[in-house]
Amino acid sequence: MNASAPTPDRSHQHRPGSVHDRRLLGRLLTYALPHAWAIGATIVLLVSQLSLKLLGPEIIQRTIDGPVARAMDAGSERSELLGEVRDYALQYAVIVAAMALLFLAREWLTHRTGQRIIYEVRNRLFGHMLRLPIAWFDRHHVGWAVTRSTSDVDALSEMFTTGISTIVSDLLMIVVLIVALVWIAPPLSIVALVVLPIMIYVSFRFRLNARRAFRATRESLSRLNAFLQERLVGLGVVRLFRRERASANRFDELNSVYYRDNLVTVRHFSLFFPTVDVLANAIKIGTLALGAYLLFEGRLTAGVLLQFWFYLVFIFDPIRELAERYNILQAAMAAAERIFGILDTPTEMQAAAVPADVPDTVEEVLAVRTGAAGADAPAPRVDDPDAPAIEFERVSFSYPTGPPVLHEVSFRVRRGERVAVVGHTGAGKTTLVNLLCRFHETPRGRVRIHGHDIDALSHHELRSRIAIVQQDVFLFSDTIANNIRMGNAEMPMQRVREMAAAVHAERFVEAQPDGFETMLTERGANLSSGQRQLLAFARALAADPDILVLDEATSSVDSETEALIEDATAVLMQGRTSLVIAHRLSTIVNADRILVMHKGELREQGTHDELMAQRGLYHKLYKLHLSSSA
Repeated sequence: MNASAPTPDRSHQHRPGSVHDRRLLGRLLTYALPHAWAIGATIVLLVSQLSLKLLGPEIIQRTIDGPVARAMDAGSERSELLGEVRDYALQYAVIVAAMALLFLAREWLTHRTGQRIIYEVRNRLFGHMLRLPIAWFDRHHVGWAVTRSTSDVDALSEMFTTGISTIVSDLLMIVVLIVALVWIAPPLSIVALVVLPIMIYVSFRFRLNARRAFRATRESLSRLNAFLQERLVGLGVVRLFRRERASANRFDELNSVYYRDNLVTVRHFSLFFPTVDVLANAIKIGTLALGAYLLFEGRLTAGVLLQFWFYLVFIFDPIRELAERYNILQAAMAAAERIFGILDTPTEMQAAAVPADVPDTVEEVLAVRTGAAGADAPAPRVDDPDAPAIEFERVSFSYPTGPPVLHEVSFRVRRGERVAVVGHTGAGKTTLVNLLCRFHETPRGRVRIHGHDIDALSHHELRSRIAIVQQDVFLFSDTIANNIRMGNAEMPMQRVREMAAAVHAERFVEAQPDGFETMLTERGANLSSGQRQLLAFARALAADPDILVLDEATSSVDSETEALIEDATAVLMQGRTSLVIAHRLSTIVNADRILVMHKGELREQGTHDELMAQRGLYHKLYKLHLSSSA
């Protein structure tokens, strides 16, 4: 196995056991506060179960030192002794039954509460990720985000369902049992009290090492998931370029790192449990020898020795489990660092400092859409009829990890105008769309629509005015109708059919097994690229936008489908401002105006005839296009 996988940057992490850990745990516990009554009830059940557990050895001690001891006396009545033993046995059976019922109630309540907390955490995490800036996803693999939402949340699930309550129970049991050992047999307890602190120290030392190991394991698992998802999604490309072996080798590298990180965790467990067992057996041997001596000296009864032995065995289990529960806790802490890292990332609305009179949260947006926001809901903004539909004013932009993409770009698009944007790959065409939709914020310059600075609009209001049809159409694993509706359940089926018919998609949709209710596979793989493109046009038309953006929308379809789309675009563009981005210049010859981008700058603009007459950059691009398509 190859060990050349990159070492992750762990500079953001904190030393286990630091003040940060306590703050992190406190923050996690805030999710449990709404369920305080259930947690309180769980603690009551734990205490009750512990009390009954202590009564069992007490009954055994009374049986041994009572009727069993008196059975040695020939004068005692056999039937009377058997009656006492039967009574003690009945009491013990009642205790066992009660403990089983308490355990059943505690398990149900604990897991129900834990799963409810995790349900809320998972919903909050996914809802937050939906509102993160697009730039955030440029810096994080999808597999990394998926791991946060699945494996890391599952780690929190273990903490809330079995971790916290059991830790409380184990700590309480250790304290009570130590007191009980000292109470019933002070001389014997000396042996236990000498070794028990060592066992506890070993357990706490183990949790620190386990925390570091779990951090490394989570990181390597994230990288493995990201690579696996990327290769499976792009499996066709992998096979086309015969990269199966290279992909397998890279997977082996990542899997090797994950394997070694897991081995570190296994090593900690392998060392811990034998160490605890050795110390536990040392206590047992010491108490057995001393107990036998005290028994022979008459300073200890057989029943008390047996009761002490039971309590001693009871105390070993919580010490071992305490380390295991701390292991769960540390895994959850490592996962919580990542989860809170996402939750602490400002959303688009928070990062953009949207004015107070626009909806900022998902609930507010939905209230505005449904009219349920009441009298305080912001009134729709009044557009300036004389202002251009789209205006870029001295806009410059660069991505966080790359060179400048746009340089002082300025242009205006009138209402109802069809404007095309052309240029070589990397000229900045798609970046214009990203800034228009506020997928990225504009650091220098101003972008306006209908006279409004887009920074003054909520993302919801801005994007409700814009529809984009992209070259790489993304369809969800849902029905065709729902892909056209895009989650707008209020859209009637009749309108869905009308939108499909307008873009010539109804014919192939009706030919599907279940028509508009046909379920699409992942990314619409059971449709052709042309069919997916037509559904994207239907989806854009159903959104009824003010501004339509076609980003290379016809570059991946055949000639017949392109003819259908060109006919549909006439309907789609009617009465709307249109921004068309295309490499295939033949598709934008009839645009009202053409913007020519080159190396992030707006070099030329005008109609097709005007630009051809200038014999400049557009003239060269067009001639190059004609020669390449000849």
